[in-house]
Amino acid sequence: RKNNIYNNYWNQVYLKYLNFLINKKKKIKLLDVGCGDGAFLKLIKLNFENVSLYGSEFTYHVYKYLSRLLATNLFYKQELSEIKKKINFKFDLITFWGVLEHLIEPLTALKNAEKILETNGKILILVPNYNSKARKILGASTPTLNPREHLHFFSQKSMEIIANKSNLKIFKFSQELPIIDLMYPYIKYSKKLLADIMKKKECYYHIYILIKK
Repeated sequence: RKNNIYNNYWNQVYLKYLNFLINKKKKIKLLDVGCGDGAFLKLIKLNFENVSLYGSEFTYHVYKYLSRLLATNLFYKQELSEIKKKINFKFDLITFWGVLEHLIEPLTALKNAEKILETNGKILILVPNYNSKARKILGASTPTLNPREHLHFFSQKSMEIIANKSNLKIFKFSQELPIIDLMYPYIKYSKKLLADIMKKKECYYHIYILIKK
């Protein structure tokens, strides 16, 4: 997170989707599930005055910073089922940035997210793509193949299935294109390569925006 190139990349990704999802003329409530060091929430705070921020996180070493950023809107070490009992409103936008693959029960998480989502609300999910160009080249050396942390991988079909079981459906599918540096010795970097990766849906990340059925 101290690397400016890394931060600039993610800020551009965040802003692209925020500008698509958020109407600046309307007040909304946003819950970021697994908000980590709060970089995503901080960016919203700096750019969207109409958004009330909420976050959930289990990691202890970011607790102090998140407490300053969110105050009472921080749900520390609380599952979505617990959060539901503590609020008397629903969220307009719920985000899972690189979170769902870490959860023991992602289906349960989505079902609980649907229960605290406004009727016209949206859920954004970013997950690693198992069928990425990186994995096809690097095999077991691909960073995303980390069985101690990444417990699940999702295809478009499996995401459609768990969305359906959660009373949700896929509203929009998108891809993000970081070409990880470990691939550089094996590829000839070009616009043609990027176009081919996108066409074959081999980007490193897949993004799904879900809505209620």
